[in-house]
Amino acid sequence: FMSVSSSDFNISSASAISPLSLLHSLNKTTIAVTSLCLLANSAYVFGSEDMSIFCTKRVETRLKEQFSYAFSSNKYPGSPGFSISNISHESNFKVAGQTWIPILGQHGTWPVLGFRINNFVYLTDVSAMTSNEFKKILGAKVLVVNALRKESHISHFSLDEALAFAKASKIQRVYLTHLSHKMGLHAKINKVLPDGVSLAYDRLKIIIE
Repeated sequence: FMSVSSSDFNISSASAISPLSLLHSLNKTTIAVTSLCLLANSAYVFGSEDMSIFCTKRVETRLKEQFSYAFSSNKYPGSPGFSISNISHESNFKVAGQTWIPILGQHGTWPVLGFRINNFVYLTDVSAMTSNEFKKILGAKVLVVNALRKESHISHFSLDEALAFAKASKIQRVYLTHLSHKMGLHAKINKVLPDGVSLAYDRLKIIIE
C-alpha cells in the first residue's frame, strides 16, 4: 500500500503497491481509490475503521454492492462507517489541505485513476494513457509506475512499456512497482535499469516537497 502522512506528506511505498492510497489525517483514515481493483482484496475494507473515501461514482456503486453491510441504514454494531466524496479526472480535490490531481489511465478496458501531489506522481494498474492526461505528469520530480513483468500484459505496463513511459515523461526519479514474481530477482533487475530508475521495495519512503 501507499500511506501518506498529512503532517509532512511522507510516502511509504511497497514493492507490490495495492490499488489504493491511504492517508492518515488527524484520527480519521482517508482512502483515495484508484480503481475497482480494490474489490479484489476485501481485507482492504472489511474490518476497517470509519473512513472518508474519495472515488469515482462507478467505484462508489461497486463499493455499495460489494460491502452493502457497511452502507446499510440498519448497521450491525461495530460495522465500519464510510463518508464518500466523488472525484473524477476532470477536477482536482483536496485532502488535509493538499491538492490532489487525478490522472485518468486505462487498466485494460477499465478506467483507472492515478494521482499527482505536488511533484510526486503515483500510477498503478496502468496499461495506457491519453496524451491530454499524460500532460498532467510533466514537470514532476518523482514517478511511481507499475511494471508487472517483462512480457506484455493486457492490463499492465510491461517493463519495457513502463521504461518508455518514464523516459517520455522526463521525470528524473522513477520507482517501478506492482511487480509480479515473473519480473525476476530484485537485485538482478536493478542492475540493468537506466539511471534514475529502480524497483520499489517494502518500506521505501519518499518525501513530497
